Amino acid sequence: MTQRRYGSCLLNIKKDADSMLVRFLGMRIYNSRLCEGYIKRRVCGIPLPRIPQAGPSVRLQLDARNFHPVSMDNRVLLEKLRSMVPFTYIPNPGNSGDALIAASTLQFFDTHDLPYRFHQKNKSPENLVYGGGGIWNPYYQDFWQKKFLPLFRQTKRVLILPSSFWNCDALLRELDSRFTIFCREQQSYDYLQRAQTGAEIILDHDIAFRLNSSVFAYDNRGVFPYDLGVLRKIKSFYLRRTNVGFFLRRDCESIHAFDSDLDLSDAGSIDLSSSRQRILCCASIFLSTVDSVDAVVTDRLHVGIAGMLMNKEVYLLDSSYKKVSSVYRHSFETIGCPKVHLVTKPPESIHAPSTASRNLEILMREVADVRI
Repeated sequence: MTQRRYGSCLLNIKKDADSMLVRFLGMRIYNSRLCEGYIKRRVCGIPLPRIPQAGPSVRLQLDARNFHPVSMDNRVLLEKLRSMVPFTYIPNPGNSGDALIAASTLQFFDTHDLPYRFHQKNKSPENLVYGGGGIWNPYYQDFWQKKFLPLFRQTKRVLILPSSFWNCDALLRELDSRFTIFCREQQSYDYLQRAQTGAEIILDHDIAFRLNSSVFAYDNRGVFPYDLGVLRKIKSFYLRRTNVGFFLRRDCESIHAFDSDLDLSDAGSIDLSSSRQRILCCASIFLSTVDSVDAVVTDRLHVGIAGMLMNKEVYLLDSSYKKVSSVYRHSFETIGCPKVHLVTKPPESIHAPSTASRNLEILMREVADVRI
């Protein structure tokens, strides 16, 4: 594993693809996974250096034979987005599932020639499109209330792409006729309609269902080393995997005590500074991991969507505020996904046709330089 060091008599930094360790006067004062868009930090007034990214330059065309795109009615979503152009786009910051949403969103913008730009810090856009996701609930309120509500107040028009909403009264108090909000399931739609905020509320489907196979054109040139670390974390799962992947969450939304191979969504992340290339990179790793098994058991919504897109047998468990079951009833059932099942516990035996690809193996070997 390649390491990079910065040292002086006061400050010593050691960084590899997975983490960063900072020592001040020999004492460990900071130890963290390295995030893309490296945030400038100061230790006792001393600025930490910006360490150049590492890793090989690789361009791969991954195997998309298992990918089954979904046909969606985009007329209402397109009409509302076109009324916003040109607009500023903020992807929902979060885990690898959020990267899948953001990748599909960027593809959608490109496919339909929607002019956009990424949000720049300390700038107030006139028209703002905020990415879909599951951030609008009490679990993440401290973050979105501080980060996004002040920005919304300064913006002429705001469109929130298909999301879930639950007990987010602080957001409801901000909503007015400037807002167009897409909900990805009936539960959220009913919640916002009852609030009578003056915002336009529209029921639609999670935008990750609109993903297309171009996400498998993998290009890591300029990719931050964080993604190489993600692949190394996933490697331990890959080496011991069976034909069924148990990808269960381990955070505040979990309500199950079943054994998990890997919390796949939590293995990677995107943030507010993530580039288009980083988003697509994270999404392709996510999909390739799902595609390395024949069947999936998960309570992560976007692991389930990825499994459906990759034509896997998928067993969905619910989350704490019924997000998964609500999306299942609104989208999986109405779209028609016979291989996706909503269950209360993992089945004792799972029989699935062999569909696993070698994409994850290729990424680990060619991109992360990990011998398997």
